[in-house]
Amino acid sequence: MAASYEFNTKSLVELQWEIKNRLMVVKNACEGGEKIDLQDVLMRFAFDNICKVAFGVDPGCLHPSLPRSQFAEAFNDATEISAGRYFSIVPFLWRIKRMLDIGSEKRLREAIHVVNEFAMDIICSRRSKISVGHVREDLLSRFMVAALSDSEQFETVRPERFLEDGHGG
Repeated sequence: MAASYEFNTKSLVELQWEIKNRLMVVKNACEGGEKIDLQDVLMRFAFDNICKVAFGVDPGCLHPSLPRSQFAEAFNDATEISAGRYFSIVPFLWRIKRMLDIGSEKRLREAIHVVNEFAMDIICSRRSKISVGHVREDLLSRFMVAALSDSEQFETVRPERFLEDGHGG
């Protein structure tokens, strides 16, 4: 899809601004003689920027107060648990846990629910804006506009479709 190739120099200029201005928490900590977890700060920075490029939304994880974000934590949990399946000593154990809805698989189900709710809210909001001609620069908007051009029944496309990976979702 052409939307995936729309990452352009404007996005890179915005990223430069982000690096200069959003990482002030590091500068402030250095000037104040405070200790910070640099890995946490860089993860927050990456997460905020990924959300801005993909969804056009700033979750604000890098605010100077370094707030907790339910969405960011759920996304991180889902990523770690999913990757952990691959490295499991007993590869089929996660399937049993999923079937019984226990342990890490229960946490994964809950995390995916939080992530999907966040995404669905954005998709529904974006759909209403696109239908009145307000198109943003993020990847989600571009994919949705591409779906609009592919289908005259844009309003009837299930919002969940935009969460699917194209391989059976």
